[in-house]
This record gives sequence, C-alpha cells and structure tokens, in this order.
Amino acid sequence: MTAIGNFSRRLIKQRPSEALRAGLFDQPEDQSFFNPDGAPKQPLKRSPMVSAGNNFLACKRGFTLLEVMIALAIVSIALVGLLGLGNRSIGVHDRLQKITQGTLLAQQRMTEIENQAERGRLQLVVEEGFFEDPFQGYQWRITFQETPISFVQMVTVTVIWGTEARNESVDLTSFVFQ
Repeated sequence: MTAIGNFSRRLIKQRPSEALRAGLFDQPEDQSFFNPDGAPKQPLKRSPMVSAGNNFLACKRGFTLLEVMIALAIVSIALVGLLGLGNRSIGVHDRLQKITQGTLLAQQRMTEIENQAERGRLQLVVEEGFFEDPFQGYQWRITFQETPISFVQMVTVTVIWGTEARNESVDLTSFVFQ
C-alpha cells in the first residue's frame, strides 16, 4: 500500500466530509452534498471494508448460533409432525385394505348363497366358519331373517377380522327367493 492510500483511508474513516471535499468520493454535478454550514446533507455510503477497517468481524454476515438453533427447532417440530402423519397414513391404509378384503370375501359368500337358492339347495340355518388360506385371519357368519313376503328371505353375511367390538367387520345384506 502506498502512503497516499493509507492517508486516504484514514481521512475517509475519520473525517468523511473532508474526504468528500478532497474528491475521494464521487459527487454528482447537479447537486451539492453539503449544507451551508459545511455538514453533509445525507450520511455518506461507504463500503463494508472501509467502514469496518481491517476488522472483518464488524461486518455482519451469516446467521448467529441462536438463529440457527431456532431454525433447527422449527424444522425438527415439522419433521416430527410429518412422521406422525406417515404412521397414521400407514394405519389407515391397513384398515382400508382389510375392509376391502372383507367386502370381497362377503361378496364371495353371498354369491355362493344366491347360487344355492337358485338351485333350491339353500338351508335357512345360521352358519359360521373361517376362510381358508390366504385369508385365515377372517371369519364369516350367515344369518337369515324373514320378510313380509313369505317366499323372500333377507340374508346377511358378516365377515369379521379382529374383534367386532372394535368395528372390525363388514356386513353385506341381500334378498333371496326361496
């Protein structure tokens, strides 16, 4: 660095109004930066290096530790919420899959009952049983009820998985001619 450079820096740092008069800052030709008493009208804009001198820590750049910790806390709370939603979604999907499978199994048993009724082989007896592999976790129950029409019976097929108390069952009702 030259002596003129050091002098200019010192002058800009210590007495900005004199630095402006000395021509170290550019001044627009159509307006004056000074009041009649010689004070600048507006604060001088200086670069961060000039205003901070050689102290780079005086320049505020980046985030503080507190800001980073608060951001991490917010992100972690959001992630915990998202993981909870993911687990709930898996549970809902499992329940829907069991309901769908139970409905299909109930339709299968109802079709068998309707075929027996068409052939005249239908026995109006309450029956219960378990489905074979791969549906060994499901059981079925068939019940009959009379209707006001003497030759029509109401048939209800109930497919159960788990416990009925927890509403883990599907009921399918139809009417058959006897």
